[in-house]
Amino acid sequence: MYHFCVHLRNYWRYDMRKDKIVEQVRKNRERLFAQFDYNIKKFSDFILEAQMKEKRKIITLKEMRSKEKK
Repeated sequence: MYHFCVHLRNYWRYDMRKDKIVEQVRKNRERLFAQFDYNIKKFSDFILEAQMKEKRKIITLKEMRSKEKK
């Protein structure tokens, strides 16, 4: 009889807190939000303004839902 299971030592002991990529993402997130005084409104306004400067068509959730109904 075979037991199909995941061995704990293979997968579950991997600690994401020590991952270099995760550390870099967290550091960049901290730097970015510090730039906007940890104010989500200022950050979202910045993102929307940057999107407008790109001059690409921005599809809203409302537009996506209306396309799904068709």
